[in-house]
Amino acid sequence: MTPERLRHRSGATAAPTILPAGRTCHAAERRSAAVTPEVWKLPAVAPARARLPVGPCVVDLERDALFDARGEPVPLRPQAWGVLRCLAERRGCVVGKQALMDAVWRDVIVTDDSLVQAVADIRRALGRTARQWLRTVPGRGYVLIAEPEPEPALSVGPAAELPAGPDAARTLGERLRARAAARFVGREAELAQLRAAVGRAAPAHALSFVHGPGGIGKSTLLERLRLLSDPGVHVVSVNGAELLPTPQGVLDGVGAALGLGDRAITAEALAAAWSARGRSVLLLDTFEALAPVQGWLRDRWLPGLPAGVSIVLAGRHAPDSRWCAHPLWGGAMRIVPLGMLGAEACARLIERHGVPAALCDDLARRAHGLPLAAVLLASEACRTGRPPEALGEELVQALTRRCLDQAPSADHREALLACALARRADRALIAHLFDRDRAESLFDWLAAQGYVSGSREGLRLHDLMREAVLADTGWCDRERFRTLRRTVIRFLAGRVRPGRDASEATLDLFYARRLTPGFRRFHDVDGLARVCTGIGSRADLPAVLSFATRHLPESEYASFRQWAAHPAADLIVVRERDGGLCGVAILLRTGALGDAEIDADPVIASVRAALGPRWREPAAGTHSILARHWFAVGDPSAPSPGLTALMAYANPLFADPALRLFVLWSQIPPYLEPMFPELGFGALPGCDRELSGRRYRMIVRDWQAEPWGAWVRRIVTPEASGPQAV
Repeated sequence: MTPERLRHRSGATAAPTILPAGRTCHAAERRSAAVTPEVWKLPAVAPARARLPVGPCVVDLERDALFDARGEPVPLRPQAWGVLRCLAERRGCVVGKQALMDAVWRDVIVTDDSLVQAVADIRRALGRTARQWLRTVPGRGYVLIAEPEPEPALSVGPAAELPAGPDAARTLGERLRARAAARFVGREAELAQLRAAVGRAAPAHALSFVHGPGGIGKSTLLERLRLLSDPGVHVVSVNGAELLPTPQGVLDGVGAALGLGDRAITAEALAAAWSARGRSVLLLDTFEALAPVQGWLRDRWLPGLPAGVSIVLAGRHAPDSRWCAHPLWGGAMRIVPLGMLGAEACARLIERHGVPAALCDDLARRAHGLPLAAVLLASEACRTGRPPEALGEELVQALTRRCLDQAPSADHREALLACALARRADRALIAHLFDRDRAESLFDWLAAQGYVSGSREGLRLHDLMREAVLADTGWCDRERFRTLRRTVIRFLAGRVRPGRDASEATLDLFYARRLTPGFRRFHDVDGLARVCTGIGSRADLPAVLSFATRHLPESEYASFRQWAAHPAADLIVVRERDGGLCGVAILLRTGALGDAEIDADPVIASVRAALGPRWREPAAGTHSILARHWFAVGDPSAPSPGLTALMAYANPLFADPALRLFVLWSQIPPYLEPMFPELGFGALPGCDRELSGRRYRMIVRDWQAEPWGAWVRRIVTPEASGPQAV
């Protein structure tokens, strides 16, 4: 609904002066400023209503207080209450920022930050769903959505004459829809579930609920469903984001889609119009925008529609228990989740946007299955005539506009960036970056975003959105980006604890370090998401031995077989998602090896000779580890997920304060040669060998000389240089 319509309905006449965006001044200066075309009118006070339910709380205008769900008063600073009262008196209407400052601060000199802080205080008081009720209207101000009155306030007479049918002439819209239909790919299973909803016969499920993250293709699917409707079925498509989230706003928007005009509509008029059309379907997109009136929709309006109407809702979030356990909708609702497109469908989508077939598979991999990303990458390739080497600035802006521009404050953008930097962002990480009160509300805001998925381990940004957020921030404020990255890395490094099992904390640390200069030269961090690492068992031995025969020199296989099941060894295996092996290591506790066993293995015997007294005489209470075998599949000239996973597995071992020496015997790929000196590993003289044309080296690090904590601080400080510097 436009500001003009809002002002017309409220009967507003006041017109406080608003200066150009970004300027604040003394109230007296504002009053003396000349009125310009940039004036916003302050909506008039709404009809008296002392108690206004707003989410779980109640705004009591008579008692000048906000009460929670238990009836307890919620503390608010006087300025925050003044803003809340002003918005409550003009509920449902956009109130300009300057008008709020004039009303609350009057003759006090303040900056815009005072209003931003007051709004943040109100949202904290309203709880985790506050943004559904107190909304920011970019460039205009704020609007408070209170719970609806028992009945819509406005009504009209009988329904207007309905149009006989669609225009027979071929319009531009029809041509655009035909082109969109030709580009549609995939979603066969989802369409099969929804096909009955647009059929001539009333479906078994009166309500279908489509949900999925932003950019997943919900709107495209609904348009496709509209085109598949049977002849004689009247389909009404409405976007919830374009409706005022009040009962009257919904009735007006649906009435306009039905051709009843844009005047105030009653539920009875809509029901009569639908009854006149016969079999009908309501497609309601962006359903999350109507959160403030979901109760009214669920309990009153939707059940009152004619029996011949079926409903398809589409939103970012799955229906909650109030829908699923509802006495009416619980057994009459079909839930259809939308996931990522498969690689083949994604490639076909890109090809149908005009990209040569030879480039489609590569672009599809980079789109991560997200249809929005596939379309944007295809558009970029068609615009430039070549596949984009990286996310270009225009593409990043298009992606981040959906998330960064909706962040209500700098703190929210900072929290979003932290979520992009980390493999998973939990409450502890956000609390480390912000004070406790802000951290709780920021975490809840992140969890509510459609491009963020949550689990017990924390929040994860969608891969493409993560890439876009990082690229956008890197361009805009590089110093802020580097500072936050260092802070996140130090926090995650402090979480790594000694242990013999692969640690999620270590993977978190590796992931956060992936953006440090030079780090990607040595590690395939993105590939870590495709593999899992753990200690092998006897049941794994046949597969492990078979893997070793294919990837070890023949002279090394006998040693591998000897140590794989030894009681002093830990067998480490790295598996791909399909269960296949891609990396193996054998870690030996040197103090548990007998002299005869050492003498039988020339490699270990040479290590013992090179280390001398340090082999048998570690410092009191310490131990040493020898990685006798350490190998993974992949191109030896580039990082591989298997080798990166093995190195990530070793980090919890390095954090053990009782570890003295860590010795590694391995074929060192050329690209890794610069890394080990930076990490403090040195070569053991006399231990290098040529085996089957491959060069094997022995390198060692004394973790008592520079413990884990000091090492981490060194590699993450800005003064550090070389490939590991942050």
